[in-house]
Amino acid sequence: MAGVPINGRSERAHPVMDPHADAAGDLVGDVVVDVAANMERDLDANSAEVKELLESHFPEMRGDRHWADLLRASIASNVETVLHALRHGIPAGGISPPAAAAEFARRMAQHEVPVEVLVRSYRMGLAAMQDGFLRRMTVLLTGPGAPGDAAERGRRAEPEVILAAVRHTLRLSYEYIDSITEQLTGIYCEERDRWHTGGNSLRVEQVRRVLDGDGERDAASYLHYDLDQAHIAAVLWLPEDADRAGGPGTLERAVRSLGGIVGAAGAPLAVTADELSVWAWYPLDQITGMLLDGGRVRAAWDRAPDAAGRSPRPGPRVSVALGTVGQGIDGFRRSHEHAMLARSVAAMADRPAGRATGYDEPGLSAVAMLCTDLRATSSWVAETLGPLADDDESAARLRETIRMFYLHGASHKSAATALHLHANTVKYRIRRAEEMLGRPLQQNRSSIELAVLICYWLGSEVLVA
Repeated sequence: MAGVPINGRSERAHPVMDPHADAAGDLVGDVVVDVAANMERDLDANSAEVKELLESHFPEMRGDRHWADLLRASIASNVETVLHALRHGIPAGGISPPAAAAEFARRMAQHEVPVEVLVRSYRMGLAAMQDGFLRRMTVLLTGPGAPGDAAERGRRAEPEVILAAVRHTLRLSYEYIDSITEQLTGIYCEERDRWHTGGNSLRVEQVRRVLDGDGERDAASYLHYDLDQAHIAAVLWLPEDADRAGGPGTLERAVRSLGGIVGAAGAPLAVTADELSVWAWYPLDQITGMLLDGGRVRAAWDRAPDAAGRSPRPGPRVSVALGTVGQGIDGFRRSHEHAMLARSVAAMADRPAGRATGYDEPGLSAVAMLCTDLRATSSWVAETLGPLADDDESAARLRETIRMFYLHGASHKSAATALHLHANTVKYRIRRAEEMLGRPLQQNRSSIELAVLICYWLGSEVLVA
């Protein structure tokens, strides 16, 4: 808490204090402002702590990368708003919900997350934030046995000052949560009612029942889709900055276009998961299912516009994640699970909008499992690759050369062709990589190959800065 005189007059405007704190004067304002500024400097860490807490207590809060990003933004915007109110003496009751928080409430309604979870998550987040305030204020206590080192003594305050500051911050934060949860509950209910007015809501409910293993036969009859056939699942989505008004039409056209690329044997089953994404299943005949080439499908989807600038498919910014071909109800569920995992990895890899990602791509299925603990994964990558795990252009070139070298049967010539390089250049890079690793690439190959694939998919999320 640097730069704020606790035991002297401050020229900054102070928040309106508790009426019982008059005797403490400006000292209380200094404590509140200083602690709020301290917490603002640690905003990312504080928000990450609250996110981890909510995800551990509420399974409904867990989701793919897009969902996690929305949750993180909602938490950060709420914490930042409270801290801003404390620093500038803004009454909490009149504050509108931050845009990110309102968007996350709407998305919760679309995904049928109970409103009770929304309210309880705010109360739990409030408790975590208040704990952070109390820990920081405790450091400022004077008197025998007060915590902190000698360097902090000049910043401490009397217990009555700290108590008044605590009372003020608790009251303001409670007022904020009470007001915000009431407003967000209204936003949630409006979105839920809007979402339920369309026929899509009943279809989503039936699809979720199938995915949960409940009432498959009744659901199949309602959905007019044969669950016993071969099919491949896909998730199609638009970026967060997409036009919401034109989104449904864009996604509908993209669903039809993808059906032609995969060679669907009939009309797909498609349901709107939320306003920016669609779940789809495409029926396949036996031969098409066995021969379906995921690489060909991805290449067709990623195809660049022609010379006239016309896109070869509708919705050039629609991204696609493909599952694996499956048979029957179990295949229906498994293919969707794979498509969702592919989407999560694609988001983690920060792929450009409009790209296709397939669960069958080399290393993706393993990387998807490792995404659940990025800290441990990043540590393992650094241990395995050493300097090759650095987040710089030179290391990236060597990692890509290794990836293609392994992918093409450890052939310098084939890797060179794929990379559009001379074979001698590939040989040089491989030698350089082995020098940095301190061992041949064929030694401990499985670990090196997996680590390189993890870097390819997750990039800076696991690299050493």
